[in-house]
Amino acid sequence: MIGTSLDRYKIVDELGHGGMSTVYRGCDEALERDVAIKVMHDHLAKSVENRKRFHREAKAIAKLKHPNILEIYDYSSFEATRSYIVMELIEGMNLRQFVDKFGRIPSEIVALIGLQISEALSHAHQSGVIHRDLKPENVMVSDSGQIKLMDFGIAHVVGAETMTQTGSILGSPAHMPPEIIDGQPVDIRSDLYSLGTIFYYLSTGVLPYTGVNAPQVFKKVLTGVYEDPEFVESRVGGRFGEIIKKCMEKEPDDRYQTVRALVESLNAFLDFVPLSEQDELALYFDDPMIYIEAFPKRIVPILISATRRLEDKNNVPKLVAYFNRILAYEPDNVDVKAMMKSLGRKKTTRSALVFLALLLTVFVGLYTYKVWPEKVDVVSEPKLAPLLIEPDPIEAAPDKIDVNLHASNLATMLSKQITEESQIVAKRYASRLAQVEPPKNSRDANEKKKVATVQTNNQTTPKTATTDPSSETIAPIKQETYPYRFSLTPAAAIFSIDGRNYDVLAARRGIELEKGRHRLIVRSPGAKTIKKVLDVRGAQKSILPIVLDWKPGRVQVITNTNAVVWIEKQNFKRISPGGKNATFSVPFGASDRIGSKKRITIRVASTQDMGHPKVQRVLVKPGQLTTINVNF
Repeated sequence: MIGTSLDRYKIVDELGHGGMSTVYRGCDEALERDVAIKVMHDHLAKSVENRKRFHREAKAIAKLKHPNILEIYDYSSFEATRSYIVMELIEGMNLRQFVDKFGRIPSEIVALIGLQISEALSHAHQSGVIHRDLKPENVMVSDSGQIKLMDFGIAHVVGAETMTQTGSILGSPAHMPPEIIDGQPVDIRSDLYSLGTIFYYLSTGVLPYTGVNAPQVFKKVLTGVYEDPEFVESRVGGRFGEIIKKCMEKEPDDRYQTVRALVESLNAFLDFVPLSEQDELALYFDDPMIYIEAFPKRIVPILISATRRLEDKNNVPKLVAYFNRILAYEPDNVDVKAMMKSLGRKKTTRSALVFLALLLTVFVGLYTYKVWPEKVDVVSEPKLAPLLIEPDPIEAAPDKIDVNLHASNLATMLSKQITEESQIVAKRYASRLAQVEPPKNSRDANEKKKVATVQTNNQTTPKTATTDPSSETIAPIKQETYPYRFSLTPAAAIFSIDGRNYDVLAARRGIELEKGRHRLIVRSPGAKTIKKVLDVRGAQKSILPIVLDWKPGRVQVITNTNAVVWIEKQNFKRISPGGKNATFSVPFGASDRIGSKKRITIRVASTQDMGHPKVQRVLVKPGQLTTINVNF
């Protein structure tokens, strides 16, 4: 169909296709704006029922006016040769594509995304529309970071007859609530279930239910048994994991009953993190890789602060949940180790201490050795597995156990083992650097060893001893370092080398670097990030200049009529009313030659009166959108 037209809409390119329709990029030749056009497949359009359902979708969405819902502009008549819907065109990618490209999303960002989707759902539910096909593919992220809910392809309008195809179930198996699979009535809680599966996927990077075909997935969904999101990805955290599981309860009565209730839980989760919804999402979507790299240094201090508040209240379960998440980001965090050790000394209730001992044992084993269970077995009583330590034998009767002392000993042993493990790893690493490990078949090494035998219970056990006492201790190897100086432009730039951040002054004073390759990242608001590898081979000869290029600025012109726009007497462009097709890119260049803002001249003329343009001077900043209104 590319190159053809549907009424006044010209088909330009294909954007994607599904089982029911194909979506094209098009141009509204009357209004001169880019649009998306969904065209039903010909073999489906022959069915009267399918055409009814297709037009029902258009009518359902057309009455929904919300910033987070894809806008419907137009749709074909029921008698038209081809059935199509004309929609707002979003430049960006859906959440499935986003995770495929950048990986899992931090829980706080997922919660912020969830708030925007929830607002869209709340508006739809109030209008009597249930989406019934929520999945990552149906949530778009624009290039500016705006969330758009789309494709109400199997939307159920309350009060209208059911349009489910005979002999098949519409929707996506992995995100489908059990009641739809069972053929039971659906309501707003069905959308909340599917939203929970989206949270699961975004925060873990995997689906809660998988299978080789749809029947296998349906069977798993109906059992309601899936792997805890915190077990799949420890950085999800216990608090957000509880929100996901509440959404995904098998029985609708056990889920959130309204979107407002879910929003309250998301806001409560975000209360611990001082994030501004719009600013934080814009920052994340602007450069996800840089954001993820810096995120642990931002979130860990916040989580530690939260643990200290909970520690004062002796809220052991939540405290351990925070411990888990902190160590997922920083396995060797000294604050957590100190709090773990001090917890054992506190006089709390017997049940709380026993619960703490159980969780700490499992938790240290998981994060030190990365031993994750492939299957979660439900047992009547918890059992301690000897992951790291064997519990001290307690021969006293249960009613005579000194629980405080036992918990204190356990916490001390756990802390000690973590320290010892870190020392072992450090020694092994130093050994590899110094290359002091002799070859396994080294003749010289073997000559230095003597084999002694120890008789124990009539068994001979070989025992290795060394004649060189110093061989048991690996002397630290002092690496040669050189001071390297950098000049950074702009002045707000942050310089990161091997994961550690330095400001402009520290970089200019000099940073001690060992011989070898180092990873450099330089970033600044409104500028393009630089990533490079520095190979240090000796002393620096001269200071190294690093200059960032500014990102282009953007200007959107909103008018009340068709108009023509000139920017700096150039870039002639026709625009449509309301800011459609009216965003202009303003290049900046290198930050050492151009400041972080500049004023440009914009001329706007109505197509009805080209001889009398209106002139405005506009302040533009790199990487930011500036909007002006010009009315005729």
